[in-house]
This record gives sequence, structure tokens and C-alpha cells, in this order.
Amino acid sequence: YNKGVLNPFSISKIINIAKKLNKPIYVDPKVKNFDLYKDVRLFKPNLSEFRTFCKENTSLRKDGFKLKKNLNADILMVTRSAEGVSLFVDTDYHDIPTKARKVFDVSGAGDTVIATFAINDLCGLDPLNSSLISNLAAGRVCEEIGVNPITIESLKEIFSHHHN
Repeated sequence: YNKGVLNPFSISKIINIAKKLNKPIYVDPKVKNFDLYKDVRLFKPNLSEFRTFCKENTSLRKDGFKLKKNLNADILMVTRSAEGVSLFVDTDYHDIPTKARKVFDVSGAGDTVIATFAINDLCGLDPLNSSLISNLAAGRVCEEIGVNPITIESLKEIFSHHHN
């Protein structure tokens, strides 16, 4: 949250070390440091942060691919609150709608998205399916009041609900 730990010096050092060790980096950025996160695996701003940084404001699709290219990110995912997520992978673009049944509190939804995406990605799941699962997980935590972690049990429950 721009408290100073992740600053231009530390960001570049972390990215360089990760590249040398062939470790992926998953970023939930703040606008102030957008352009510092080059060559990361996943770059995941929310829509308002994305729009604040991408001043041209042509279309989400066009601006998204431009940002992805400028950052040389493998994947760009823009979280759009109740509208779901927009995913940019290679030359593919996907709009993934939210699947929450009843939203009580959005606290922790963005953290749930990136954490769920990262674990699925690290386990070898493709970016589209990792995004679908992370979107379901975020919808599930929004059904609770306060910050609640996603659990295997709650994921199983949401999968069975949306699979039927």
C-alpha cells in the first residue's frame, strides 16, 4: 500500500533476483509503481488503478494489451469488482464475469484473486483456468462478512454450486 517497503530500489532488486533464480513474480500493484514491474509473471491491478495509470482510456482491451506489452508481463489481469476480471494472455483476451451469489463484503477479494491464481499457476494450471478458479474464490469470500480466507471446503462448495 505504498508504505515504502516496495520502492524503486527494492522492486528492481527483487525482480532481478527472481529472474536469476527463474522464479515467477505475481504483482498486485499500486499506481505509483506500475511502470517498475517489468518482466513479471502476473500483473493484477484493479480497474480504477488501471484507468488512473492508462490515461488514454481508449478501450480496456486495447489499453490492456498496450500495458502488458510495455511491462513485458506474461499475464495481465484487471479485476473489475462486481464485473469480474479481464485476462490478457499472449494475444488472447477473456472477460470472466463474477459468480458471487450474494455479496456482503468485498474485503480481501483482490488478495484472494492473486493468491488463488498464483497457487494454481505454480501447480501448472493454464492462465485461463487459474483465472476462472481465482474469480470463483473471490466471489466466495465476498459472500462472508469481514476478511475470510478461501478454504478447500468453500471452493468445493462453490464448484459444486456452479457445476450444476
